[in-house]
Amino acid sequence: MQELQRWDVICQVVDHYGDAGVCLRLARALAATPGREVRLLVDRPAVVLDLIRPPPPGDAGYGWRDRSGVRVLGWDALPGVAGAPADVVVETFGCELPPALQTPPPTGLADQRSPVWLNLEHLSAEAWVEGCHGLPSPQPGGRTRWFLFPGFTDRTAGLCGPTTPPPALPATLARWADATAPAEPPETRRPDDAPRDVARRPLTGSVFCYRESPLPDLLDAIQRGPREVRLLVPAGMPGTLGARRLDDQPGAIWQAGRLTLLRIPFLDQDIYDALLAACDFNLVRGEDSFVRAQWAARPLLWAAYRQAGAAHLDKLDAWLARCDMPLAWAALQTWFNGGVAGPAAEPAALWADALASLGDTEAWAQTWRERLLTLPRLERTLAEFAERHASPLE
Repeated sequence: MQELQRWDVICQVVDHYGDAGVCLRLARALAATPGREVRLLVDRPAVVLDLIRPPPPGDAGYGWRDRSGVRVLGWDALPGVAGAPADVVVETFGCELPPALQTPPPTGLADQRSPVWLNLEHLSAEAWVEGCHGLPSPQPGGRTRWFLFPGFTDRTAGLCGPTTPPPALPATLARWADATAPAEPPETRRPDDAPRDVARRPLTGSVFCYRESPLPDLLDAIQRGPREVRLLVPAGMPGTLGARRLDDQPGAIWQAGRLTLLRIPFLDQDIYDALLAACDFNLVRGEDSFVRAQWAARPLLWAAYRQAGAAHLDKLDAWLARCDMPLAWAALQTWFNGGVAGPAAEPAALWADALASLGDTEAWAQTWRERLLTLPRLERTLAEFAERHASPLE
């Protein structure tokens, strides 16, 4: 086994926060190994920096140092600024390498080896990824590009593990995440704010989904539904709330019927993980928040990244078949992603059924998390694979 200490993670932002979120989380997980140097090269560093609060010190010329030790650099960072060549290059989602990394290092030097070139693909529960995981792709100049697939079985690269220990929520955010507490501080409440007449404890959910999602229809169903729900909406997200107007300032409130919308700040990645665990259910999207919601062990509604020919429905169906989610929540997932959820797939009926099976789905979420804990850890899989395929020193 060879010590491969210098790692480059390459990110090209397509989904505004999804790609950046996955890459930052992977880079941080890799950097947790003592003595390992990890750089995150990204074409839009500002998107990564949005996920780190407070922002790390640095500048565009020399990069930013994350609290985990990861160094965030621009896509076109010069070799002298980036430092010594990497032992392992992790290209994510087929983004191709930046120009500075497309030329292999010179040979014939005692301290140089050709870096291991890994391409990390998108997460999927589909069965075919097991057959493609670990396959080589010969490249010009004698280099090999290896394809690795995250997944939900031990024949894939697995998943990045949960955040441990989980951080504490800031006091204001913790109060907002508790639907039994007033959304506003007690001193701001009006004397005539009488307790709401509800048969059961109100629920709190978080919202992070795509503009294409039928969120307004779901909000209509919740607003007219049988149970009080407070939804926490991060600043700038989502793009549409239907006819509802929610100010972008954290603490802003919109309320009607059974629905309360409350604006929260855009959160640091670790604080977001803690929020997911504090909510009763979560609306998530893409890949990174999808995985984090599963680690949070709460009922979730996943907005898959929409693809041509409704290919995203194949990914959704594969995940639902593998995780065995209760039928009512599975039907809600299918409808939310544009699929056929059954002959009576009206949002109001789907939401009512989901609420009726909430207890079973809470138990499912705990059991599913325990199953995920048995999977390979993505960062370990990459490290072990790279060490097996490292070229010897010249």
